[in-house]
Amino acid sequence: ARAMTMGKWELNGQTIQINPSGVVIDGQHRLLAVIESGLTIEFAVATGVNSSGVHIDRGRPRSVGQDLAHLGVKNYTQVASTARLIFQYQQGSWTIASLNTPYIDDEIINVALEYEDRIHDAVSVVGRCTGIPTVCLTSLAVLAAGDRNPSDCPMLVDFMEKLRDGHDLGPTDAVLHVRNRWLNAPKTQKLTPFQWRMFITKAWNYTVTGQQVKTMQVPSTFTVDILQSVYAEPTAAEDEFV
Repeated sequence: ARAMTMGKWELNGQTIQINPSGVVIDGQHRLLAVIESGLTIEFAVATGVNSSGVHIDRGRPRSVGQDLAHLGVKNYTQVASTARLIFQYQQGSWTIASLNTPYIDDEIINVALEYEDRIHDAVSVVGRCTGIPTVCLTSLAVLAAGDRNPSDCPMLVDFMEKLRDGHDLGPTDAVLHVRNRWLNAPKTQKLTPFQWRMFITKAWNYTVTGQQVKTMQVPSTFTVDILQSVYAEPTAAEDEFV
């Protein structure tokens, strides 16, 4: 229904199938979506279909990743997952576990195509941090770099290198606490992808503002929907997002 109201619905050759008794045997969900949208939508209709519905194709719709693969996007699964988080940030929902507003796949695909090159660049900057969801790092890298490629942002490159390699880290560097959590925390204290995203965001914001920290806890909630850009001016209200 959302795709229809946004004008994204296209006639694709799928028919509404009706048996000789006038019962719809394929297309019920599409018709319910029309009712919900309140619009007039054209469909091809096949009548007199002799089928109980048992043998009608019930294949799953393509995922965003599969659509991107069809469009020739490389590493389409990684691009799709990163694009979904970028879209979530754009919707003001970075600090909640998942999107709480409805969306259609085309919206994620548009973000993926717009940010494709920067996402690939972010992957090269992030490298491998096995145990931390890669999408948390790639999405942060793309967003923190603003309009630039992540590899063009020395502070961001340094942050990822320190996280990955542990070089030149002092005891009050925020990224050290993320690295220690990554490498030393017991398996019983495994973080969820959302917790990793918030923890890394917290460390990044400390880094951008130049704040040194002796300890850093995984935030159970995040009170301000903010992820500092590399080029943002440090804010005085640091306690709002720390």
